[in-house]
Formats: sequence, structure tokens, C-alpha cells
Amino acid sequence: MARKAGSFNAYLEYAQRQRKDMPQSEPAGVSAILKLLAGAGSGVRLTQLAQQTAMSAAAFQEALKKLKDSEFIMITGSPLEEIVELTPKGFDIAAIL
Repeated sequence: MARKAGSFNAYLEYAQRQRKDMPQSEPAGVSAILKLLAGAGSGVRLTQLAQQTAMSAAAFQEALKKLKDSEFIMITGSPLEEIVELTPKGFDIAAIL
């Protein structure tokens, strides 16, 4: 079936291609984690934080890695009792979100 140059379907296809080509902004998970930690006031257990964000495991791990690499958070404790805390730099960033 031939498409008309001005058809709505052609516009939707164009818009989807443009959206794919646009650089992705910082995932919402990063800011959500910062906000949760700032709201807690002190450290939060890693398992509890994962539940509160309701993110997929892969997205949660990626967000934590970005935050840790940026020195916004620190993770301490033994493997099953890890605590995630904001660093001073993380508190500063969370305050402007």
C-alpha cells in the first residue's frame, strides 16, 4: 500500500526515527535514587532501596554504578546487608533536584 507524503502514519514513523536518534537524557532512576536517599536522611539498605525504586534489576544496577562512579553515593557493609548512603557531593546534587 502506497503512503501519501502528508499522511499521519508517515509523520509517526518520522517522529519515531527522530526519537531514536536523539541522545538519551539521564535515566529517571538516578534522580529517584538520590531523592529517596535524601529523604531517608541516613543510609538505606540496598535491598530496601531496590524495592522502593521499583526499577528493573539491570536499570537499578546501572543507576547505582553511575552514582557510585560520580561519587554521589557510597555502599558499605557486608554483601547481604549493604547500606547505600549519600556522600556530601550527593547531598548537594539531591538538594537541587
